[in-house]
Amino acid sequence: MASSSGFIATLFLFLLYTVLGSFSLLLHKMFTLCIWEKDSMKSLNWFLSLTMRFCQMCLEDIPGIVHVIPNRVHNLHTTRSWNFLQVNSHISNGILSRSQSGSGSIIGIIDTGQGCEILTRLQSVLDQEFGPSL
Repeated sequence: MASSSGFIATLFLFLLYTVLGSFSLLLHKMFTLCIWEKDSMKSLNWFLSLTMRFCQMCLEDIPGIVHVIPNRVHNLHTTRSWNFLQVNSHISNGILSRSQSGSGSIIGIIDTGQGCEILTRLQSVLDQEFGPSL
């Protein structure tokens, strides 16, 4: 798992370097955002938040792009966030406590069509053995 996430991070940085054309500019933007986001780094999803803001900044710097407007309707959540599934952990008789915090459960990918596409070439998301969806 660590090696695949390291590969993805390296690929991501290479793509950003290609877009920006300057390694020093890439480091400057990353450093600026890391300082700005330091309070968010306590959460598990800080890297994703940092990456999305960084992508926005990089897109704004490309000649011909006037302005990047973030989506204000849909908030970005990952599957590590209970907000993604709209589960409230503070309700004592809610679904989270009744299911013993999901013990023994397998949660699959929920594709809302918003945000990034799922990498269908990955072995873990191939659906060759499954029939058509209902």
